[in-house]
Amino acid sequence: MLNSSRPLRFIVAGVSGLVLLFVLTYVLASAGVAPFFASSSAYAICFITIYLVHRYWTFSSDVPHGQALPRYLVVQLACALLSGFIAYGLVALLGLKPFVMSVLTALAASAISYFATSMWVFAKR
Repeated sequence: MLNSSRPLRFIVAGVSGLVLLFVLTYVLASAGVAPFFASSSAYAICFITIYLVHRYWTFSSDVPHGQALPRYLVVQLACALLSGFIAYGLVALLGLKPFVMSVLTALAASAISYFATSMWVFAKR
């Protein structure tokens, strides 16, 4: 059965991850770390952090890390790839403006991520 607070916790975790990514990237780059490494390092830290937040808070999962973590990686990579295709379609095929495309792409990727994470990554055994 769907826990009614899960979508809200998923959104809070995602927004928190976005803020953490921004802060870490800014701090590392301001400290003199090359932009590529500042952003990549911040992303890696956020990936693990949000995985753990989703595991323990959003979904309260007991699925073993050896199963859940690779699945989470697959979902995130799939969302990144799908976001590219969705963005392309919205602009190239439908002629939408970048702002509208950005909003719709973010919403679609978030929805895909939520359902894949809840129904596959952290699904009860």
